[in-house]
Amino acid sequence: MTGGGGGTGVPKKRHRVGSSGRLSSTLAFVVDSSHHPNETLATTEDSHKPLRGISSVPGGFNDSSTADVVLHLYLDLEGSDSISAVDSFDQTDDESSEEMLHGLILAAATHNHGNMAFAKAFVAKILRDFPSRESARRVLERAFESSLSVVKGSLEEYSSPDFRGDHNETEAIQRLNLHTAMTNGRHLLWLVERMIELRVADKAVKEWSEQASFTSDLLRAFRDDAWRNIVPGLPAVVLRCTCKLANAVAAGSTLAARQVRMKLVKDWLPVLIACKDNVSPMLSSHKSLYLELEDTFLRIISTLPMSDAQGLLQQCLSFSTRNVEDCPHLVTAFNTWFRRANRLSQADNL
Repeated sequence: MTGGGGGTGVPKKRHRVGSSGRLSSTLAFVVDSSHHPNETLATTEDSHKPLRGISSVPGGFNDSSTADVVLHLYLDLEGSDSISAVDSFDQTDDESSEEMLHGLILAAATHNHGNMAFAKAFVAKILRDFPSRESARRVLERAFESSLSVVKGSLEEYSSPDFRGDHNETEAIQRLNLHTAMTNGRHLLWLVERMIELRVADKAVKEWSEQASFTSDLLRAFRDDAWRNIVPGLPAVVLRCTCKLANAVAAGSTLAARQVRMKLVKDWLPVLIACKDNVSPMLSSHKSLYLELEDTFLRIISTLPMSDAQGLLQQCLSFSTRNVEDCPHLVTAFNTWFRRANRLSQADNL
């Protein structure tokens, strides 16, 4: 090193890896004497001394290029084997990225601290900014299926309990089943929101439309009063999942085949009706949820063939209220059906 200007510098040091002579790591740092005149960077020969001078790299640790610089510094210090391994580190494949995303989703779901909402908001941003939508789709679909399976299993065990054991033990298991369903139901709702946000909810909609056994378990569970004191918010969580997915279909942001649309309404309409009839007292937030889901179901019904729509509309009579003026969505749905029927009749007479 020379000190012509009173400054301190570090000579460029290059390492070649393997017989190909390829440059795998380059240390080309020159410490600015005006900022850090007394700091030097460790080289391979000085590897037992602590690294210094990293702070002199412009941008600090907020700069991704600086992070790469530091990574290569440590790899260089650890020897050529580590430098050779940098290829597998730098060239992260889709599978590794998806595993990382899936791990983040699981971590957000199981976050036990008070800032769980912050953690989920952060993961949501990661998903929004992720460069590959298909990778995000696969990760979300995997997490959706896993959470849905847990919710379904818990409700199935709750609605068909084994009473052969001790009564207190059975009751404790039942409480655990409900809490498990509620916890995973909340996470399921968050996943549904993310899938809709990224417009990758088509598979979730199809899956949700094929839940005849799940909805039967829900109906059996809601006929029991035990859940009211344990997880009173469970019906709302399940219906919010339904409402989010159905809204995406009704708005056209998620396209679904005719059979999927029909089954989505057919299987989940009885759950909505049961919640309206059995959940009391009805909170204002629940009332708005029920009305929104009613309107959404009616809009989906209007997209179905006349014969399919006819049978489903008849089941929607429970949407009616004491004052007919309070259910304009139901009036509009029936007027639309009769208008379509008249058009078909006129067309047949031509």
